Amino acid sequence: MCYTPVIGKAYDCEKNEYAYIEVEVQPQFEGGENGLRNFLAKHVKYPLDARNDNRTGRVTIRFAIENDGSISEVTNLSDGYPSLVEEAKRVVNLMNGKWKPGLKRGTSTKVYFILPIVFNLS
Repeated sequence: MCYTPVIGKAYDCEKNEYAYIEVEVQPQFEGGENGLRNFLAKHVKYPLDARNDNRTGRVTIRFAIENDGSISEVTNLSDGYPSLVEEAKRVVNLMNGKWKPGLKRGTSTKVYFILPIVFNLS
């Protein structure tokens, strides 16, 4: 390993800062898991074209929760129907600023988070 740990930060061999994957305290959405479920239930809108084509499925989104609770690097990790992927990304971006950041060594730090969003027509 060729990184120099600094409180709240990690670096690769080229001295580029990167996000932690393992932290002592995971990021938390406002209201915890129930708050996240309620937010998704309220804000996810089934795209009309996907509904008309009877498209369902799971879209897995990875994003970074920055040390101030903002969101960055929203990325799709799944092969999904395009409008379902775009809707999942849209909703994740609405969560910007609604997270308590993760903690590493007692300091707020950037952490990657993976969120599956299931689209079901039943």
